[in-house]
Amino acid sequence: MSFSLINTWSSGDKFTSAQANAIAIDLTKALDKSVAGDVLSGAIDMVATAQLAANFSGNIVSNAAGAIISEIASGIIPGTAGGISDGGVTGGILASVPLGIFAAVRNGIAAGILGGIGDGGFVGGIAPTVAGGIGDGGVTGGIASTVPSGITTGVAGGIASGVLHGIKLTGGATDEIQYGSAHTTIRRNLIWSPKPPSSWTQKDQLAVGPNTTDILFVPLLVLDDLNSSGATLTSVKVRFVVNDPHVSGPPGVMPQFGLNRALVSTGSTYLLQSLTSFTPQIPTPPSGTAWYASNHIQEYIFVPDQNNVIDRNLYMYYLSIEDENGAFSVAGNFWYSVELTLTGITTTSR
Repeated sequence: MSFSLINTWSSGDKFTSAQANAIAIDLTKALDKSVAGDVLSGAIDMVATAQLAANFSGNIVSNAAGAIISEIASGIIPGTAGGISDGGVTGGILASVPLGIFAAVRNGIAAGILGGIGDGGFVGGIAPTVAGGIGDGGVTGGIASTVPSGITTGVAGGIASGVLHGIKLTGGATDEIQYGSAHTTIRRNLIWSPKPPSSWTQKDQLAVGPNTTDILFVPLLVLDDLNSSGATLTSVKVRFVVNDPHVSGPPGVMPQFGLNRALVSTGSTYLLQSLTSFTPQIPTPPSGTAWYASNHIQEYIFVPDQNNVIDRNLYMYYLSIEDENGAFSVAGNFWYSVELTLTGITTTSR
């Protein structure tokens, strides 16, 4: 839309019908500034000194998707804190494509109040694509999730802390981090007893077998470690070394084991329960040489089949070992460690 000078009149000049028609045409191109309003049909280019000032709420209204578009980076910039606002309307500022709202600097999008940035009730409603992509703006509770998994990350390090205690649990004494799927872990315990039978000896951090029926009790303190309560004990692996070649043959009675739990809860009656419905015992090898195994570390594995869901709040757990004994048995076997496989771990609780 443009206007042109129709004529400059002097006294006595004629006003022609062509000039009148030109004025009429220009009037049809003018915008109606009255409350009746008008429709703008073409583009308007503004020079550096021009300004479109909206001085009242609702002066500029968008009635169509994409009605206000920036064609360059930083094409729309707030001049003060809160210069761009959702107007108190849910979804007032909406991104319809990935990275539709993008911060080019750390804390480029920040909340000034508790829950100022919400996930909208959608799983993954807030998802950074780079490490440190979302900041809390220095406000406690600046990022808040209102549904489980409301804050998720699509890349390694998408949620990261660069300072000591940068991620803090504030839900109280029982607060913990929960895994999305159950984990499996392996815990190892030295075969060591605080008070072994007199026939057993201890060398450094291992037990030495006496080739008698005396039983060594080994506390499984490793089950008091991270994540054990509520997990299922699915495998027990005992490692040992036979130190004598057993030239006369394998021992008459092979080593055997017990795996038990003792109820130690205050106010309860002492109760001892086995975690197996059988007696785990190393099978008799075909020869003494096979039992010796060139003096290498060997292992025996058995699977607990009862009472094997760990509850460290009620029970203490221990392994019992009876060394080889009987005919052709020889003292001096080294008992190194027991390895426990735990499944079904869902939290980081201790």
